[in-house]
Amino acid sequence: MPTILPPVVYDNATATHRPLSTGEALDSSAVPLSGVFYNLLRNNPDGLYAGPLLLKQVYYVAAAGIDGAPNDGSKALPFKTLDFTLHHLIDLANGFFNASTIIALKAGETFTTVDSFPCYGTIQLTFYGDPQYGDFDGPLANGTTRPCDMSDLQRPIINVGIDVGSSGQAGIILIASPSNIDSQVILMGVWINLPSGAHATGAVDFITAGQGTRSNLQLFGSVINITDNTTVFGLMGWECGAWGFVYQRCSQFRINGILVTDATSTPNLLARKWFFKFYPDYRAIHEGGLEIFGGAPGTGIMNLSWSDIASDPVGTSTSLGTYPTLQDPSFGLANYFFNLTRDQQNRPLNCISGRLF
Repeated sequence: MPTILPPVVYDNATATHRPLSTGEALDSSAVPLSGVFYNLLRNNPDGLYAGPLLLKQVYYVAAAGIDGAPNDGSKALPFKTLDFTLHHLIDLANGFFNASTIIALKAGETFTTVDSFPCYGTIQLTFYGDPQYGDFDGPLANGTTRPCDMSDLQRPIINVGIDVGSSGQAGIILIASPSNIDSQVILMGVWINLPSGAHATGAVDFITAGQGTRSNLQLFGSVINITDNTTVFGLMGWECGAWGFVYQRCSQFRINGILVTDATSTPNLLARKWFFKFYPDYRAIHEGGLEIFGGAPGTGIMNLSWSDIASDPVGTSTSLGTYPTLQDPSFGLANYFFNLTRDQQNRPLNCISGRLF
């Protein structure tokens, strides 16, 4: 068995090399770290660290908070903005966030974000401090229903902005993955206002599943609202070669705040197709030399699980009614997808669903 020896340092006072003494430590800030993208080695105050990303499970955000010291993102000392909170998580991870965290936004308040963020783990956006139902992890309403599902929940609002300086790729929350990475986004009890403004269809939606990835989305008691029926900003998009999963319960899709029904205006009916997208394949890539997908509709695949049960009464309120539902043949979920590939029987090939689509 080899002998374990202490590190040797150069002592300027004696101009000699000697072992570290008791109480001395190596200055980790003097050790250069490689800039390789996947390098998770970090300089901590007590030395170098390589291992799981050690984060608090929940970060709280409120209009009365402070971005940075003395606040730490706890419930007692929340951060102020969603942008700062996401930057904070990514900075802790040396630009490679691959952990799992919950960001709880103060119920009834509005938050605006304009930056784009890479996510290689799990991020849950949710609520806390509702006057009736408390926090996202509080007790069931009437012992039966999740607080996030309630129709009268004071949902925090996220206004998604545009950063015009981000190389034309839209400065929205871009939660995407590199190849061979699984990521997951959970929207629980929040209201998302997607941005307005024209741009080319591409990987610029609120959530993007990149090539060679598995990116999942779960919606619980959330409202997704397209604010401009002339734009193509969507909720989630799949690049070619991506695999995804979407689960929904007690959530709604709206355009200009209005549910789409057979009495809805034609512009709103046309705009609903932008909620989910399958991006066109890259024209320069011909899938192994065969020009099968070049310029054709996207090749991403989504596995769909869609709950459309009737609203459950809880006291004087009810759970949020799901919309759209799969049972409606005229306004079914298929109309909310861009670039669906269909077979000769008009069945969608991009989606796998256990129910009528």
